This record gives sequence, structure tokens and C-alpha cells, in this order.
Amino acid sequence: MSGGGSLSSRIAGFQGDVVWRDNNPGNEASHYNLLRYQYASSSHSAISDYGRMAPSAILYPANQTDVVTAVNYVRDHGVSASVRTGGYQASGASSTSGGNVQIDMSELGVFQEFECFDVNGKEVRYATAVNAHSKKGETPIKTVRVGVNYALKDVNKKLGDVGLFVPHGQAGHVHLGGHVQTGGYGQLARAFGLLGDHVVGFEIVTAESAKKAAATGDSLGDGVLKVTKASHPDLFYAVLGGSPGNFGVVTHVTLEPLHDKDHPESRGLRLVLAYSKELLAQLAQRVVDVEALPADFDLSVTLVSSVAKLPSYFGDEWDSKLRAKFAEQFGGSRGAGAQQQQPAVILVYAQWSNVQGTPVTEQAKEWFAGIHELAKGHEFSPLSGFFSDGVKDSVHLPMSKLTAAWIYGSAREFDTPYVKRTYLSDFNKDQLQQNEWPAWLAERVDQIQGQDQDQDQAHGRHLSVLLQNIGGAQSAYVRNGAKGATSYSWRDSSVIAVLDYFYASPVYKAAALAWQAANDTEAIDHKKFSGTDRRLFDASYFRPGETFLDLNACWDVYYDSQEKYAKLIRVKTAVDPANIFTPNLFSLVANDYPLKHQANVYGLTAYIASLKAFLAHKILGDADPIFAISDEIDERGHTVWDDKSLLSKTGKPLALPDEAPVSRSPRKQKTAGNKPGSRAASPIRSAAFSPN
Repeated sequence: MSGGGSLSSRIAGFQGDVVWRDNNPGNEASHYNLLRYQYASSSHSAISDYGRMAPSAILYPANQTDVVTAVNYVRDHGVSASVRTGGYQASGASSTSGGNVQIDMSELGVFQEFECFDVNGKEVRYATAVNAHSKKGETPIKTVRVGVNYALKDVNKKLGDVGLFVPHGQAGHVHLGGHVQTGGYGQLARAFGLLGDHVVGFEIVTAESAKKAAATGDSLGDGVLKVTKASHPDLFYAVLGGSPGNFGVVTHVTLEPLHDKDHPESRGLRLVLAYSKELLAQLAQRVVDVEALPADFDLSVTLVSSVAKLPSYFGDEWDSKLRAKFAEQFGGSRGAGAQQQQPAVILVYAQWSNVQGTPVTEQAKEWFAGIHELAKGHEFSPLSGFFSDGVKDSVHLPMSKLTAAWIYGSAREFDTPYVKRTYLSDFNKDQLQQNEWPAWLAERVDQIQGQDQDQDQAHGRHLSVLLQNIGGAQSAYVRNGAKGATSYSWRDSSVIAVLDYFYASPVYKAAALAWQAANDTEAIDHKKFSGTDRRLFDASYFRPGETFLDLNACWDVYYDSQEKYAKLIRVKTAVDPANIFTPNLFSLVANDYPLKHQANVYGLTAYIASLKAFLAHKILGDADPIFAISDEIDERGHTVWDDKSLLSKTGKPLALPDEAPVSRSPRKQKTAGNKPGSRAASPIRSAAFSPN
């Protein structure tokens, strides 16, 4: 790391690096701005980005001891810390603003341990396990301790080399830390559940454990908690699903992986089909129908709006091969001008996991045959057979190879702003069919996808759509959730539908918002897709008219019960009573102090604005108790920064170390709040803000 200087000169004992906020936050090319970048930066406006994702400093711990030191530094300075491993949090909740700091675990080569253990807990050399697997097809490994900075594609490969696998997401560049805390949704959900279901332990630095380490001088023994379901059941429950990064800094997770040898007949199918509205509707119906099948069956359907983007879905190797072989379809070399027509394609990933380890069933053969029949005549000819790469339903492929085949190699779908939606349905197969949801979904997509593609390419309008069934009585996703060991919510859901609208030109922003608003109204409010609004922490979004990602105002769409939310706040209060890990509004708050929380996150100006709004609501009844502050924008369209809002929790100006450059804190963009009665009342608070 360069450009920020070592923290060792600022904090005694800290070995990592730090990058302080620039004097000129509007300088897009600055070192600080490059490093603070979040995936969410393209899902929200630039003004909002500068207001919500601008920590006063980015800290890069070099080891677990550094994490303990960093947490104590944050506590001593009266601010809060956000935690980041890869920066993929869709709402920006792994960043912060004001005087708060970001603890970034993504430094190259740090928190990337991969240690293997046998059934007796004895460490097994990885090379020994690889050798044993190559000779016998078996491995002595029972559990694996992995650093949170591992990317999913790398974890997948390390496990696959010894004949092991775990369920996880398809975005290969997502890092383990945030992924496991938000669930780890992916292609194997019905067969094996979530990645988080295969966590048997983790190591975490909490505010209280760091404080104890400071008192005893034993940073590892006292500062790093080794958590299992047996040793710390409440903390285990809370961290796995409760709210990522709000309970402490997770540094390592221990997984109990699955073995290829237990699934000797597993097989899959990967198809690339030319888009049509009719085909999408038929495939959506197939997704719905999976609910009635055994857990072995997993199916996902993905629409890629522009085939020119397709090569990079599968990584650099595929990218170069395809652009060389099919230059007309893929616009030659990367970055070259694309051809006039860049048709959309539909990716079909179908899998039979052989959960029971029996010979391949007739039901599995018929299921694959039905998909082939549906796909007949729709094959995208340039790619027909090109992506099979050994993934054929007629032959067995080990599960570790199948999980690798489902991974996307690209860091993101399209490198432009977008309006995101991720819906989960509480309707069963019969209800979705009765509502004619598959046809409705295809019609909604075709309203955008069926329009002039030449114009779409010129302005960068794209859709990315993912449909997957995770439900049914036999689904491991459902059955694992019923055990109650973790706090991941909505485990009785049936279908996940992701609809993301990307736009490179501002001309399309209003259209994207309008299209998604209509989807909200029809899919949720009019109950076309689900009777309740269900959202996930790893795919967060907000609807117009909602308080902007204020977890206290919208807890009921992220947690499936009032009792769960109340329990999580109790755990939060026990391990983080001073709200050290409450760096933004999209956080659990201990000790019931939302107004103080506003002051901590955004400074005194925000606190006063919130208090005025609350008083106006209580006394005059003419304003919602929402966070509101007047916009103040400079000539470049960025927020004006104000030293007076750089405050600690005590309300006193934050005293930064002498070597730090002068920092400025952002003002928050004004956002609309909920209409009265539009959200269920908080089980902890009677109003969105309560003065205390």
C-alpha cells in the first residue's frame, strides 16, 4: 500500500497502512478516492456516494493483532468503524463517512490463510491432502480455516484440488468475509443450502474483546474470540445473518466442506440460448416447477442483455478465446467498437447433485431432456457447444468441478450506474402459476429488452436478470433454515428474482427508476410475485419514498420476525454497547439511541436537522421524523464539506493524529422519508427517532 503512510507512526504497535481522506474529495483520480471505491458507487448517485462512502481514514490491518489495535484506536477516538473485505456490498454499508473510519481487510496477501484439519482436529498439510486425493480420490480433510480475504473463485479452486466443495455465490471476485455473513446465496442452494450453513466457527474481534485485550496486554488471547455454536451460540447466530460487520471484525472462518466422493453421479448442464420473450417465460415456468422436485435439482436462468459482455462473465481466458474466434459477435478486442447488433442471451445452469449418492435417476434424465427440448431451436449458434467445457448432463462431473463451472469471472455485469431489485417470493408453485408470474416477468423484461438494441448500445442500457428456485419441502435452504442456528432471514422463500437495470447515459436514469417502480407496485404491492416485501443484506436497495437505507426504518423487510430483530439488538448491545461498529444508518444500533446515532454518523449538523424534523413531526404534525438536510453542492456537482460536522460521539471535534492531513466531513444528501404508516413500528422504538 502506498500514498497513505504507515499507521505505525500514528498508532503504537500497528503494522499496517492507512490512507487519509484527501483535502479535495472531488478529485476522482486521487489515491484516496481510488481506494475508497465501493461496488455500490455505481448503484447510487455521485452526490450520495460522497456523502455516505467517504471514511476519514482507511485502515489496512496486517494481521489479527492489528485488527485489535485498530478497534481500540476507534474506541479511544470516539468514532465508529465500517468493515470491508471486498467492497461488493450493494448498498455501500461496508463504508462510512464523517469522522468514522473503514477497516479494510482486502490487502493483498493478508487474511488469506488456508489451513486444513482432519477429523481429530490435527492439521493436515495441504500438499499432503492434494497428494492423497490424486492417488485415492479421497482426502483426510474434515474442516478448513480460511482467511476472509479469499475470493470465492480461489476458495473454490483450493477446495476443488482436493475433491471438496461448498455452496457459494457465482460472482468469483466476491470475498469470503462479507459473503459468508450475508448468507452465500448461489447455484447449490436447494441441494446444500447457503455457504453460511457450512460454517462451524469463526474468529472475530469485537469492541468488548479488543477492550479486554487492551487491559490485559494479550491481543490474540483476549482480543480475538474463537466462536462456535457451542461456545458462543448467540454471537454465532447474530454474525451469520444478523447484519454484516455490525458485531465486530471477522478475520477467519472455519468451514466443513462437502466431498465429491459422496456424490458419485452428479452432473450438470450449461446452455447459451438466444433471447426471446416466449423462451424466457417458459424457462421462468421451469424455475417455478423445481419446487416440487427433490433437493438434488437446482436451476438458475440468467439474462445477459448484451452478448458482447458475455466473454468477461467467464474470465480473461474465455474472453480472449471468444473475442478471437467470434470477432463479429464480440466486437473484436476488448474495448473495440461493437457490431450493430449485440443480441441478448439466456444462460441456463441446471444441476443434479446426487445428494443421496445413488445411481442417476430416471427423473433426473427426464428433467435434463425436458430442458434440452425447450432449448431446441434457440441455441445461440456462435456459442453452440462452446461453453459445455465438460458440463454435460450425459456424463458425471464431480461437484467441485460443477461449482467451478457456475462461477462468473467478471467483477460485475456492466460498469455503469444501475437501479437494483432483488425479490424473494413467499408464494408456492401453485400460487405463482395462478398469478401467471412467468408470463408477467417475461413481459416486463421485454418492455426493455425488446426495444431498439442499437439505441440501447449507444446509451448503455442493459438488463441483468437472474431467476432461481431455492424452495420446496425438500430444499436444504429451507430445511437448514428451520434449525435456527443462524439468523439469515426468509428461509421459507421459493423463488429469487433479480432485476437490475444498467444505464450509461443519464437519459435512461428516469426510465430505470420508473421501470423498477412499476415492478415494485405489481410484484409486491399487488402481490404478483410475493405477498410480503423480502430483501437481503447482500442485495440491498431502497424504493422511492423510503427513508434512505435506515435499518431502523425498514428492519421488517430484512428480518423475518420482530423477535429476531429484538434478539439481534440484545446481542449487539452485549458485544458493542458503545456502537463502535455502527458506522452508517444501515446498521443495528445498541442501546436505543437513533438520534445520537445520526450525530455520530453524519455530525452535529445532521443531528440538529434530525431533531428539528422530529420536533416538527411531534409538535406540528407536518413532517415525518426523518433524516433531512439541505443540499449544498459545488460547481462540479459534489457535496460541500464542512469541518464543523467532523465530530466524535461526545459532540466534540475529532482530534486526528498530528501527521494526518486536514480532513473534511461530508454533508448528507436530503432524502425522502416514509409516509406515516408505511412501515411496521419498530419493536424497540415507538418512532423512527426517539429523543434520549
